[in-house]
Amino acid sequence: MKEKVLETLKKLGFVTIENDNCYLFEYEGKGYLYSVDDNDDSFLSFAIPNIMNAESDDEEEYDDNFSEMLRVECEVNSKVKYVKALIIKDSLWLACERDVYAEENYEQLVSMMILRLFKAAEFVSEELAKSQFETELDATEDDAVEDADNESTSQNVDDIIDRWFAQLEQRSDDQNSDTCPSIEDVRSDDEDYDEMDLDYEEYTIENENNQ
Repeated sequence: MKEKVLETLKKLGFVTIENDNCYLFEYEGKGYLYSVDDNDDSFLSFAIPNIMNAESDDEEEYDDNFSEMLRVECEVNSKVKYVKALIIKDSLWLACERDVYAEENYEQLVSMMILRLFKAAEFVSEELAKSQFETELDATEDDAVEDADNESTSQNVDDIIDRWFAQLEQRSDDQNSDTCPSIEDVRSDDEDYDEMDLDYEEYTIENENNQ
């Protein structure tokens, strides 16, 4: 079967490169892999290796990437027909596999399997784009909330300052009006006022005795 598959790929215009009993070729900017199983000549397998990976020197970023890869794997396996996603080491692969029966139309079969992988790769790209959009949207919303909080805090400070100036103006108006408060109204429990009152009383008593 291997010879028939390689001949079909050549007829379809693909240039293959052999590597350890696998054959690599490119379609629409992505690398595809045709794997040969020497123990099962009727088993046909095409794959897109390393469509995404979790590699990162930063541990937190690696964990985030791996979690995203697991999510995409689950989405592919639950929503895309005929193609399965699998994680090999730190990367996500897409695979399309089936048994080949006698008198198969190889051109139709190979074309269909490659096309299904291509559609699955498009699905993965859409999922990654959607995830990126949601991440940016969440960040934008967080910034908007923070800006709103800062604006609210600034407004509260402005309100306090306005009330403070209003009280100062009111006090100034009261002092210039005919209803200016007496000294008894102004006195408080402040120690300075108490000392001033005591000095005034002592001064008054001393003057009365001198007279």
